Amino acid sequence: FTCIKNTGEVLAWVGGRDFRYTQYDHVKRTRQVGSVFKPIVYATAVDQGVNICNYFKNNKKSYDKYDDWEPKNASNNYNGEYTMKGALTYSLNVVSVQVLFRAGLLDVLNVASQMGITTNLPEVPSISLGTPDISLYEMVNAYTCFANDGNRVNTKYLENIQLPSGEIIYKNRPKEIKEVFSSNVAAIMTNMMESVVNNGTSKALRTDYGFKGSIAGKTGTTQNQSDGWFIGYTPQFTAGAWVGADNPDIHFKSLSSGSGSKTALPIWADFALNLKNDPYCSYLLEGEFTRPSEKSMNCLNQPLYREKEL
Repeated sequence: FTCIKNTGEVLAWVGGRDFRYTQYDHVKRTRQVGSVFKPIVYATAVDQGVNICNYFKNNKKSYDKYDDWEPKNASNNYNGEYTMKGALTYSLNVVSVQVLFRAGLLDVLNVASQMGITTNLPEVPSISLGTPDISLYEMVNAYTCFANDGNRVNTKYLENIQLPSGEIIYKNRPKEIKEVFSSNVAAIMTNMMESVVNNGTSKALRTDYGFKGSIAGKTGTTQNQSDGWFIGYTPQFTAGAWVGADNPDIHFKSLSSGSGSKTALPIWADFALNLKNDPYCSYLLEGEFTRPSEKSMNCLNQPLYREKEL
């Protein structure tokens, strides 16, 4: 688990359950990321001008160019059509692949790098489903771009080091903030990920834990339920939880027990509840996200799903 304030300060870092039993720092260790990578694909598409008003067919398709690869939805549901917001809300794999091809594979890789993903990503369309191994630290850093109106901030662990004499021997020097995409692109993505929390795979934050404020996020689950993820953010902080064994061959038996919404999301929720009940930290759950433009909202307010093309 790790939490980064949206201004860059690292607030929490938990590398594992107990150092006596496992010496991996899983905040920095790379693991398959699953669907938490999808918002990077969608952000690239929105930035490239893909129309968020459009509906995508929720159909299985075989891709000849990639050895007849045929991605599938975890739910095995292939009915109707979904907007990009709807497809992200319900984490539909087949639509995410379509969005990647609309965005451009190389453009997705470039945006991921600009957002802070330093891991070398394979040039294959399956990245839209989260097949790469990336660290929790990199993914949480990347998500801060959504919370920061499209800007990438630099994380810091120390403000300064001061000797007992008062002499400061180290002082953090602020680094340049880089714009990755526009404020409106970031606001559109946040609106989509608020829908994930309000209506989709992360709605337990509302229904089970009773959070009322501004929260956006995305769950992720990898093959065989070896990795469970949840990255969520408020206007003040971005935090992520990963759940798994040191050896990915050890995994949950089913999605009902091993999905990111069942394993990682409760850790994030417990952390946020502690913030809520702490008078010194409750402000981290306050504030409002930047609202998308009126034109964008007209598209985002469309029905997430329709049965067939009109």
